[in-house]
Amino acid sequence: MFRSYDSQRDRLIAVKAFKLDIVPEDAQRLAEALRPLCEGPAPDRAIVRLLETGLSGSSAFAAMEFATGESLDVAMRHLAPLPLDEALPMLAAIASAIDAAWATGLGHGALHPRDIIVAPGTLDVRVTGFGIVPALESIGVAPPPRRPYSAPERVAGQAWDVRADVFSLGAIAHEVLTGRRPIGSGEQDAGEPLHRVLAVALAADPDDRFPSAGAFIEALAEVETRMEAGSEMEAGSEMEAGSLDPADHVARDLLVDLNPIEPDPVEPEPEAPTVYDAPAPYEVPVAAAVLTGELGHDDRRYPYPWVALAVVGLAGVVLAVVSYGWGFRRGNESARVIEPVATGAPIARNETEVTVAPPPAPPEVPPPPVGLAPPPAPLAPPAAPLRRDAPVRAAALVGRLVVRSVPSGALVTVDGRRVGETPVSVRDLPLGSHSVQVARPGYVPETRRVTLSAASPSRTLSVPLRAGVSQSTPRTGSIYVDSRPRAARVLIDGRYVGTSPLLVPELSPGPHTVRFELAGHATSSS
Repeated sequence: MFRSYDSQRDRLIAVKAFKLDIVPEDAQRLAEALRPLCEGPAPDRAIVRLLETGLSGSSAFAAMEFATGESLDVAMRHLAPLPLDEALPMLAAIASAIDAAWATGLGHGALHPRDIIVAPGTLDVRVTGFGIVPALESIGVAPPPRRPYSAPERVAGQAWDVRADVFSLGAIAHEVLTGRRPIGSGEQDAGEPLHRVLAVALAADPDDRFPSAGAFIEALAEVETRMEAGSEMEAGSEMEAGSLDPADHVARDLLVDLNPIEPDPVEPEPEAPTVYDAPAPYEVPVAAAVLTGELGHDDRRYPYPWVALAVVGLAGVVLAVVSYGWGFRRGNESARVIEPVATGAPIARNETEVTVAPPPAPPEVPPPPVGLAPPPAPLAPPAAPLRRDAPVRAAALVGRLVVRSVPSGALVTVDGRRVGETPVSVRDLPLGSHSVQVARPGYVPETRRVTLSAASPSRTLSVPLRAGVSQSTPRTGSIYVDSRPRAARVLIDGRYVGTSPLLVPELSPGPHTVRFELAGHATSSS
């Protein structure tokens, strides 16, 4: 690929030379097969259009629009991995180019990050190479596969369709979102919904993939929307009808367990105090029953049962006295009395001066009936654990709106404020009703009302545009200017607009003079 200058049209162009091991006659046939790609405008604004084809010696060449920026494989070195919400507009633009090209019969077949040009300082992309692989195949040349981005059917030399480009887009999306290339089809982890969507796009069988690039983007957008909303979905839920057809038998349950919000921890309720029922009066305890033979033992084994009864009774009395004395000593230790200190002496922070009344006289414990152990004292209920109040979740005060259009590249205005071109994600919108206008030159503008609420703070708006002209269609254009070296002062029609590189919007139709000024360099005008 070379950069050149078209002096007739005063513009930069890119020239691709096809260095192939073919005879001159086939090179001529290739140039003729590429010539129809130069007719008419590009079907999508993200597609780099071919301008001219021909022969240079014995090699065919194709001249195309010059797209400023760096290829995606270079950009990913400092961009990837990207969050899904940031990468989605870029992936949607590539998908829109794929579907628009296939609508006119122009497939890609060898989509690679090198074919995607990222504009400086943005995620705006242009895609090159549509129609080249079919042109090569028409003269009997099999383009080499570009692993891991080429679909398995392309690698095997079989027939292919738009689903081969869906595979390539899936491989590119995997690298953009995860920062690593997929090893092969079916390599994704099945535990995460995002990877399940990628696994459908990278399925080895074309019938198991998404039927279009747009359907793949819709699935990614659904994952992103539900992840942001934090809603839990029931197992077995499916996407909207038709969004995964005919691959829905593989993509079923893609959206299960979409990063649900963990519920606040619930403190356990304090257990009720355990109360031990004392034996009924004169009920023979189990121990005494065993000793006296009332549980089936032979009386002859215990020739002196009254001795055993006396031992058990005495042990019960001793146990009661010891328990009472231990509890009384612990109570005295817990109520510490601080001795008076001299005037002016500080009192320890952790000690409190208290007066302790003398302990009451212990109640008289009646002696247990002869032969019975004293009933155990009821256990004190455990201290109730302190409950921490659950944090109160503040209701969402702002929402998010995703606006798409067919075709993409339309200007979006929300409540009279420009927010970008489709596909665009508008964040931090106040809850309530908003007026959304979508307009693109050559199409009738469309206006929609969208309501964001606390129950539904995130909405997606898809607007199909109808071809036509309206009085409200924008009548301005823009120009992107750059220089080598950069940081040159840029003046348009004598008006300073900034330093290169920059995008100058809202220029009226017609000719304009662009002037570059940089210290130590000659002034240049165009």
